[in-house]
Parts: sequence; C-alpha cells; structure tokens
Amino acid sequence: MKRSSIQRTTKSLLNMRDRIRFDLPFQRNSVWKNDRRSYLVDSVIRDRYIPNILVW
Repeated sequence: MKRSSIQRTTKSLLNMRDRIRFDLPFQRNSVWKNDRRSYLVDSVIRDRYIPNILVW
C-alpha cells in the first residue's frame, strides 16, 4: 500500500465526512478529558493550529 501525506483544511475534512471512517478496529477508546475535547473543538472553530490527525 502506498502512503502519502496531504495537508487539508478543517473545512475540506468536514466536506469529506461521509467518506471518512473513525470507527476502525485499531482505534483506541476515548482517553481525552472533556476540557481537552472542548479545547480541540475551540481550536478547530477558531482555525488555530492542531496537530496531525491520522485519517484512513
């Protein structure tokens, strides 16, 4: 399988949400506390930098 790295905007990922699967067998259970989740959502909304996200 060929791997690649692509940078996308949050908006483009939202437009692809019907084609992205987050329920893959190797996905671990949630380990984030609520305040950290809120901070991530806030960062996305404000178009701030967020770390890389692996999307399959």
